[in-house]
Amino acid sequence: MKTFLQSLSGAALVLAMASVQATPSVSNAGFETGDFSDWTLSGDADHNLVSGDLPYDGSYSAVFGQSGSAATLSQTLATDAGHNYIVSFWLANLGGSVNNDSTINSVEVLTNDHSIWLYQDKTASDYTKYSLQFTADSANTVLAFKLRHDETFWLLDNVTVIPSIPEPASWLMLGAGLGLLALQRRRS
Repeated sequence: MKTFLQSLSGAALVLAMASVQATPSVSNAGFETGDFSDWTLSGDADHNLVSGDLPYDGSYSAVFGQSGSAATLSQTLATDAGHNYIVSFWLANLGGSVNNDSTINSVEVLTNDHSIWLYQDKTASDYTKYSLQFTADSANTVLAFKLRHDETFWLLDNVTVIPSIPEPASWLMLGAGLGLLALQRRRS
């Protein structure tokens, strides 16, 4: 019986540990290098830059004023396919009006070219934290921000990606494994 319990508790613990998600690391998440190091930027470098003028936190933030089309800022993250993650970031809008005839400003967040959030034609706002959930579809996920602002600028700061809360089945497996280990220890 003791050998059976050891095998069962060991298997449950291994399964529970296997369900734990990798934590992707966003490099230069707050743009504290003073530039776009570790990010890939496509767009006009004169209108999309890192500045120390209006950071949310720290010394720098990313500033986007691409007009007429969207600039794209992206980074590839290590993820586990099939697992859920939460991307969070701070965003401010330095101005703009709502124009019913055409898009004046927009921010779109994508993972592996799949749009997970679109925010457009917004008026000026202070920094606001946004959190979005996505499911990774591969071992590498490209996190991308597409930003356009025909009138002024968007400010982006403190981008993070973390695993979302494990699913109830993962907690149940972990609890079962720990319970069996406790039972085994008690009987020893």
